[in-house]
Amino acid sequence: MGRRINFVGWYDRGNCGDEAFKAVHQQLFPDCEINWFVDVPPEAAQQDATWVLGGGDVFLDYYIRQIPAEAPFFVYGVGLGSPDQIDHIAALSHRIKGIWLRNARDVEMLRERGVDARYSPDIVFQLANAARNRPLPLEVQNKERKTAVIIPSNNAAQSATRRGDLGDFFYFNYMKIKMGAWMDELAQYYDLVFLPFSFDVNDIDLHFIAEVVGQMKRTSRVQIIKRQLDPLDAARVVADAQLVMSMKFHGLIYAMMLGRPFVNIGLTRKTQLLCEDNGFPQLSIPPYTITHDTLMAAVKQAEDPQLLVRLQENAASLSSHALEEGQLFREAVLACDEQDLAA
Repeated sequence: MGRRINFVGWYDRGNCGDEAFKAVHQQLFPDCEINWFVDVPPEAAQQDATWVLGGGDVFLDYYIRQIPAEAPFFVYGVGLGSPDQIDHIAALSHRIKGIWLRNARDVEMLRERGVDARYSPDIVFQLANAARNRPLPLEVQNKERKTAVIIPSNNAAQSATRRGDLGDFFYFNYMKIKMGAWMDELAQYYDLVFLPFSFDVNDIDLHFIAEVVGQMKRTSRVQIIKRQLDPLDAARVVADAQLVMSMKFHGLIYAMMLGRPFVNIGLTRKTQLLCEDNGFPQLSIPPYTITHDTLMAAVKQAEDPQLLVRLQENAASLSSHALEEGQLFREAVLACDEQDLAA
């Protein structure tokens, strides 16, 4: 086995997006020993290894402190949550051997600060071929009608409860009630496959699904995937869909990666930027603005046959770019000798 590489991020927490990062790492470094950590044990901190922060929104002190003090590290596939993190990166640039961010705007700001950052589309775009080559999970085989894959998120609703935020608490309960009616309307034309992405105690998507489906009348048109799928199997479900409706960032990434029509039920700034930066703002519903009319207008846009060509061209471009940057990252990691890593 070759070099030991330690990735630090939000791993092994039942989140489909973060677990997909692991599949990318394995694809990039089949000849290396790879470890994934949220909390680095003392024995791992004492071993010789190449350290990598990412992917995901993890340029935070909690994760950076997991890397041994003053050890150099790479940043790969990371998203930034605020301008303050630009300052943080600049302050740590003497330790960073290479940095790949998934937002081009952040890369531009870092370059203005003299940091040699690179832009890569979300690293999961490298999994397009692997996802297409998977067999379709048994739950969704032999569908005779068009399929709409619904990818919910219970994170915001649970967070509102934990914070005691009554405004958000009532808003997300309102959303669940209304979505039941909207899904009934969609079920006139599609079989609905509800696909949970998160199984962590703080983000249990099956709870959200149960409350939405519990409001529906056309439940014979509903299929709920109740088990935690491998990320590539989840992507394969998306690949077979005629429409994807997602509240999750990586639900949108999977749809874009596979060239499938999608609607973003916006919960965060990063999903809005993802749609805008790729030229599909009409498929995105901003946070706190979802209504019957805004949802159905976005669905109508997604169903436009001319859009499919643009989506597939965009998918090919993003996947190619991510693969190219992935190879540059691999070469940079393998080019570092032990003296570099101990510097």
